[in-house]
Amino acid sequence: MYREVSHETGMRIVHVIDTHVDADHVSGARALADAVGADYLVHESIDTPNESRLRDGQELTIGNVGGTMLDESRCRRKNREN
Repeated sequence: MYREVSHETGMRIVHVIDTHVDADHVSGARALADAVGADYLVHESIDTPNESRLRDGQELTIGNVGGTMLDESRCRRKNREN
């Protein structure tokens, strides 16, 4: 789906960010990144090459959308506190 949409809109996929790496599901993010030649990016706590790691608290801006990379366990703790 992502490949087709990027082709139809004339956009290239240059980064694929895996936002939830856990044993309870299978992500297609790495396969998508490999298929389109994009960078595969994950939180620094995940075992992957150093150039693919995003630091905890790192700010990301893609176009007019921004976000902060957080360790998943930190997010779970914060959700339990609220």
